[in-house]
Amino acid sequence: MDGFRIFPVRHIGHTWAINEALIEIILPEHINFCYVVTGVYIVSHAVWNGFRAPQNGIIRIADTFLFDGFASVILPTLLTSSVYRLSRRAFEGIAPRTFSVYFSTGLTMLALFSLCDYIDEFVDSILDVTVRTGVAVAETVV
Repeated sequence: MDGFRIFPVRHIGHTWAINEALIEIILPEHINFCYVVTGVYIVSHAVWNGFRAPQNGIIRIADTFLFDGFASVILPTLLTSSVYRLSRRAFEGIAPRTFSVYFSTGLTMLALFSLCDYIDEFVDSILDVTVRTGVAVAETVV
């Protein structure tokens, strides 16, 4: 079992996406910190998997970077950004700004935490039929 892919550690990798949900709440100087946390998580995860791989450590590192690039940054950030902006627009002009911001943030976090396992499974399945095909890394990822 990959220790970086279990709750609550897995959500450290989602800090970039969580930042999108909190963008109107957190202080601007904390925004870059969220990006750094995500970067440290991804690099640590890749290095850890590279050292744990019985063979082909470099391939395992590359596989982990691909996985985290899509499952930790791109897809969750796209999800949170879309849910946040759509919910903010839905309340625009009909609810106080404070309510709109906090409700949209809560809805976005709920969407992210509800769907993160499905995003991981989706990315794994795509990598299994594309990049991992023929490479001895697929059976060691889980």
